[in-house]
Amino acid sequence: MHNNWIGIRGLLSWTVSGGTETEARLQHTDKFVEPWHGAAGGRIRTWPGPHAPYTCPPEFLKPVAQQTQHLGVGIHIHLAETQAQLQQSLAQHRLTPVAVVHECGLFEVPAIAAHVAHFGPGDLELLRASGVGVACCPKTSLKPGEGIAPVATLRQTGVPVGLGTDGAASNNAYDILEAARLIALLQKHELRDAQVLPVGIALSPATSERAQVLGLAGITGELRVGLQADIACLRLDMLHLFPPHNLATHLLYSARTSDIDTVIVAGRMVMRGRQLLTIDHAISTRIERLIQRQPDQRIQTCTVTGAA
Repeated sequence: MHNNWIGIRGLLSWTVSGGTETEARLQHTDKFVEPWHGAAGGRIRTWPGPHAPYTCPPEFLKPVAQQTQHLGVGIHIHLAETQAQLQQSLAQHRLTPVAVVHECGLFEVPAIAAHVAHFGPGDLELLRASGVGVACCPKTSLKPGEGIAPVATLRQTGVPVGLGTDGAASNNAYDILEAARLIALLQKHELRDAQVLPVGIALSPATSERAQVLGLAGITGELRVGLQADIACLRLDMLHLFPPHNLATHLLYSARTSDIDTVIVAGRMVMRGRQLLTIDHAISTRIERLIQRQPDQRIQTCTVTGAA
């Protein structure tokens, strides 16, 4: 299996929720993180992923923080996604979700916080001082009407922001170009200012700033000598990209993921002419387990009481 790498880059988190059997949950995380962190020539990194402060109480988050420091890796967590989460945290802990996570020690390692749409006084400075990166997931925030991360304010404070999609259940698509477009448009709308996040800055969460959030600054995120060649090439002969007066504007506001023709990761071509070069047909049989609903497997069935 180790010789059949697709060739992409990934930072994978083993998501867990708090509750009973804390030791067993930590052991499962160990078994995932240790053998895979640094795999595929360093393209694959693995971090613990405690779901969120509202599903992981402090008595669970604290040992997770200790485990993460012991493993020498970072952490991924959903944080301050809704106003209800903020109010619940204040009622239970007299602390905001950001402050709870900080108090538990999770910011003592590299951390990525998804969402961060609702916060209290001092939270942004706490994120900045701790070097936390934010993954903004605009479509997931819009669909249930939860409120979007204040990207312009985060960046002005010095908190790096990267693009995110969250899961398909709350997004319906993993379209990173859509996320970039929504972030730019929503910030202009929320602040009633068309000059907020001009094109060059709005694209940074997809490139150099994204690399900073992922802990890959100085490795990738820019096209310059000395960095690894992670490149996506788009076709420019599509009707919706005419006339080609401003390519950066087209990329942000007009391009589609279907326009991506060629993808290079760490200097290796993994897609050309929309054809995947590193995946064979056998993968369809290898993922058979993932579409089977079996108890005690990694893919489990979740009962849904309502859907938007």
